[in-house]
Amino acid sequence: MKKMGIPLIIIGAICLALGIYFVARSDSKSQKETSSVVNENYKMGKDFEEYVVNLLNPRQFKLIEKVNDYSGQYHKAERNKYCDIVFRDKATNKEFAIECKYRSSWHEYNGDMKVSWVEQYKIDDYNKFSRDKNMSVVVMLGVGGTPDHPADLYCIPLRALQEPFPIRKSYAENFRLNPDKPIYWSNNIHNLENR
Repeated sequence: MKKMGIPLIIIGAICLALGIYFVARSDSKSQKETSSVVNENYKMGKDFEEYVVNLLNPRQFKLIEKVNDYSGQYHKAERNKYCDIVFRDKATNKEFAIECKYRSSWHEYNGDMKVSWVEQYKIDDYNKFSRDKNMSVVVMLGVGGTPDHPADLYCIPLRALQEPFPIRKSYAENFRLNPDKPIYWSNNIHNLENR
């Protein structure tokens, strides 16, 4: 019986070592896949922000600020709490902020087409930004197509987001923009609109 004990301990140790190796390898692969998805989502977000900046005619709008998102393993830039872009309407001298969100498609939730776009704490951050800066905040939402040419484009005033997540498509339709037509700032509705 003693002769069998030592080989069994050795076999057990080898199996344990192999198990640890394969779990670590699997975790590494999973981290790489997660990192790849995060990088792709980040790139799509940046591409959509660039699309939005290019929508606004520089003869009418002055780009004031564009936040450079940074989020590392241990640190997250405080400015990430702010909106992505700040513009000034040259005709009215009114500044407004844009939070850009791109989603690849609408999804069915309880029989209604909706899209999730943000967590409540971000809505709170945007509302605080709006109050602190005394500035209107709008959410530019692109859905479908590609980030640099979404199928659907909406500009929703933050104050109009009664149900922050998810947004119903039927509600978003009230704020649809046609990117092929000129876009203007409206002081009456505190939003961008087509004319």
